[in-house]
Amino acid sequence: PTSSRPAAVAAGGVYTVPASIDPTGRTEVSDALVGWLATIPAATAASPITVRFQPGATYWSDYTIPLRKAASATGGILGAMWRSLPAFDLSNATIDLNGATIVQRTTTPWRVGSGPVLDARKRWGDPTMFTAGATNVRITNGTIVGSANPVRYHPNREDWMGILVGGDNDDDVAQNMRVDHMGIRNVWGDAIYLASQTARGKLLKDVTIEDNVVRGTGRHGMTIHGGTNLTIRRNTITGVTRLVFDSEPAAVHGWSDVTITQNTVAVGSLGFLQYVGQRQSPASGLRITDNTITSGHLVVEIGNGSDTLRQGVAITGNRSLETEEFRRSTLHRNLVT
Repeated sequence: PTSSRPAAVAAGGVYTVPASIDPTGRTEVSDALVGWLATIPAATAASPITVRFQPGATYWSDYTIPLRKAASATGGILGAMWRSLPAFDLSNATIDLNGATIVQRTTTPWRVGSGPVLDARKRWGDPTMFTAGATNVRITNGTIVGSANPVRYHPNREDWMGILVGGDNDDDVAQNMRVDHMGIRNVWGDAIYLASQTARGKLLKDVTIEDNVVRGTGRHGMTIHGGTNLTIRRNTITGVTRLVFDSEPAAVHGWSDVTITQNTVAVGSLGFLQYVGQRQSPASGLRITDNTITSGHLVVEIGNGSDTLRQGVAITGNRSLETEEFRRSTLHRNLVT
């Protein structure tokens, strides 16, 4: 970020992205935008703030927009991508895109396989937005467009999510989070990725993902890698390459009280939901209810664990509009496993 970036100025608790940060999409603005976000003073739960983008604008941002950088954060996305930034924290904030679109245009990965480094700033992925340990955050009312065109799975870009809701790599974790009324399309990874993002086993808590429209992902629709009291409802998800919902938590993670309800989805090539956590990862209180499948089938797989860690799964009231009968195959032998 340059030293000439404009300072954030509040009006009635609202910080509006200045028009000097190109709202036309003609120039890449990630440095300017994140540098400006870092000047916003920290808010409190008692006095929350709103960060509002220019109405209907287009922002070309090839690198992750974080909502927090801890003073101690040295690794991961923030350490590699925004090392020059001071510590900042957009907890207790509504991120109102105000009808704006954030678009990612480059397709160069960190590297391909074990080849030479092509873009060091993407060492730990390149999600469009990352909460990075901020808490009490709402992201709403906008569109994220990735650079996957055509949309397809690519192993070197699978961690380029639309929105990564999670903690930083040190010790903080996201709580009281909400993503709603967002459009997400043409991303290389998952549309929304829920992960603790820590090595200490702390989990997300009280997260709601609702009323979003996803069209086209190179990996999954949404991934759940750790948390408690997670609700995913009334989303429309189509064009996913693999699974609609995925969960592969590490041994120190896992989840409880997850509700997936009233969503309208087209199932990807690998099915509706899979859980393949480590044996030590808990997964309890999963409710898959009242969802509508426009194409594909409700293939659900939950495994890799002891009975004591897998309790309370309810799959009720779901319906399929698929006209083809469910066909057994080597990949999906049963509708529910």
